[in-house]
Amino acid sequence: MNLTLENIRRYTFLLLAAAVGLTGCGESDPTGAPERSPEGDVRNAVNEVPDMAGDAKSFNGLFVGGKAPAGISAADYYPLRCEAQSVEIAGDRATAQVAVGKSADFDAAPETGPPTVEWALVREGDAWLLESAPLP
Repeated sequence: MNLTLENIRRYTFLLLAAAVGLTGCGESDPTGAPERSPEGDVRNAVNEVPDMAGDAKSFNGLFVGGKAPAGISAADYYPLRCEAQSVEIAGDRATAQVAVGKSADFDAAPETGPPTVEWALVREGDAWLLESAPLP
């Protein structure tokens, strides 16, 4: 075998093409969206509340009927962190035990965490909307 610069380039190209071909065959797209589940959708609906509270219109859109219940203010939720600890689904209704507190509350005592409250959600189409989301 004559190892000229031209032959080295050819072999390098062939090896590179073979490697790309082998790694790309039959695999799913690793950057694609993960599979969705009703429990995951409920968790996401709960966990996104503080982020959406930065905009009143977006916050209201999280609730059944497109409006937060009387006495609930986006400003109260904005500085908080909300994490669904457990979820129970029965048809188009769900309840979630939600830990609610400031980020420091989660970090200070990770074994106990902040207090939990029960939130109720209703599925409308593909979306889970809040029916009630009390604060501790």
